[in-house]
Amino acid sequence: MRSLLPLLFLLACTPDDGADDKPVVEDTGTDTDTDTTDTAPPVDADGDGFSAPDDCDDTNARINPDASERCNEIDDDCDGRTDEFAVDQELLYPDEDRDGFGVEGQQSLACPGEAGLSASTDDCDDTDGATYPGAPEDDCADATDRNCDEIAPTADQDGDGTPGCDDCDDTNDNVYPGAPNVCDDCDDATVATPFFTSDFTVAPEGLSINGDATVDGGALQLTLNAEDSAGAALFSSTVMASVGLEITFTAEMCCDGGDDGLTLAFLNADEPETGVGSPGGSLGFLGLHGHAVALDTWLDTNERSDNAVTLLGDVEILMATGEVRDFAWDDGEPHEVRVVYSWEEGVSTVRVAAGGIDRLTASWDQADTPLRLGFTGGTSQYFHEFQSVDDVSIGQCD
Repeated sequence: MRSLLPLLFLLACTPDDGADDKPVVEDTGTDTDTDTTDTAPPVDADGDGFSAPDDCDDTNARINPDASERCNEIDDDCDGRTDEFAVDQELLYPDEDRDGFGVEGQQSLACPGEAGLSASTDDCDDTDGATYPGAPEDDCADATDRNCDEIAPTADQDGDGTPGCDDCDDTNDNVYPGAPNVCDDCDDATVATPFFTSDFTVAPEGLSINGDATVDGGALQLTLNAEDSAGAALFSSTVMASVGLEITFTAEMCCDGGDDGLTLAFLNADEPETGVGSPGGSLGFLGLHGHAVALDTWLDTNERSDNAVTLLGDVEILMATGEVRDFAWDDGEPHEVRVVYSWEEGVSTVRVAAGGIDRLTASWDQADTPLRLGFTGGTSQYFHEFQSVDDVSIGQCD
């Protein structure tokens, strides 16, 4: 019996394998975990270094508290004010009548457009808002110099019989209400819309070049260094006789004797594109049918004088009715020519200016049929240097 007692005691002190040997912790209901989530940074949508609410427009990087204020009617620096002390202010002058034009006086540093101020000092009467540079002067009952040009609107500067208050261009005596040419009659059709222009750097399309004519040296050379020569350049397309046309070009001929001249021709539409006058024959026009404005440098049987602007008609080169004013063409210098063509009730009219002066007004009977335009040139048996045209523009009056 004694021998069993120590064994029983040992077994009683040995722990049970299935028992939980961890200490029991009382639940106090308190969460001791720490929240480690970071706070989100402020959003700077436009990348200018500022975010709302300090940035009053976070979609525009040019608008922020550090921006410079500018004359743009925007609060650039977010201080609640607009355009104050803007960096692009200008020196402006008093504009008492607020017509946009000021006068010399006390200068102010301000943004352009501020009421009562102007960058201009050109107003000739700063007490009248209807008087300023460029003001309309279309009331002939008012003789006040409204546009500050020191000329009364009732004056007739160009001497065409129409006072400036009724004239759309009082510097040109060809232009006035009721003028016979549609491009010049001061209605809504005063501008010709170009449908052909060329400086002849290269041969233009739609132009048939015949005879001795060439495109050479940046010009249309109708004749060049030859005796008894003739050349023509005719447009392939046609225009109706009833249209209004404005044609400008430079003409150059050189020099003395043999230069029989050149023409701007209005030919019958059925004229062959290869047609050209005979060498030495009347400006290269002989053999072509229609009419032509001749810039002539030689006295021919059927022409009135040398150095004249004339109108030729029909195959025989008969003179049509027209006023002739002499003009020296054969000096080797370029001369600007303007031809305005109009048609009314079966009559075609051309008005020709050269060197800025009227040289010819002439008319002929013309049915409203297609016309072919072109340039011709011709010389007699005497040696000459050249006949050419350049910088051609042909426009139709709208």
